Amino acid sequence: MLETNQLDTSIIEVDYRLTQIVTTPTHNQNLNDKVFTNRPDLYDAHCFKSLVKTKHLAVLITALGDQAAAVDIRQSRRYYVNSYDLHSHNLDKLRYALGTFDWSHFLSISDVTLLYDSFFSIVLILSHTQFLIDVLE
Repeated sequence: MLETNQLDTSIIEVDYRLTQIVTTPTHNQNLNDKVFTNRPDLYDAHCFKSLVKTKHLAVLITALGDQAAAVDIRQSRRYYVNSYDLHSHNLDKLRYALGTFDWSHFLSISDVTLLYDSFFSIVLILSHTQFLIDVLE
């Protein structure tokens, strides 16, 4: 069996020119939870105790250009997480909602970015209406 916690990831960094940006140990004294990027100058990794019962710290990636978010993370000790119910009957409801949604107005959008943003917004709204149970503090 392959022990992924001790997996040598240097090949990812060398061959694909990616940088691992998590610098804080996330499990005991080990850095097991890693995030790779080709733009380490744009992102920062923050580790904190997870709301989920686990031995690992949670890793939050923030954009360095978003200084307000970075300040809020360091000043606030409260974190909010959406809780979702992903049981099969809810997945069926989402499939039905996506299948019956009127997508025809998307055909007239020629800007790919606007099309993607519009599509993502609809999927996000439908997902929240089908799955969101609660916001945990």
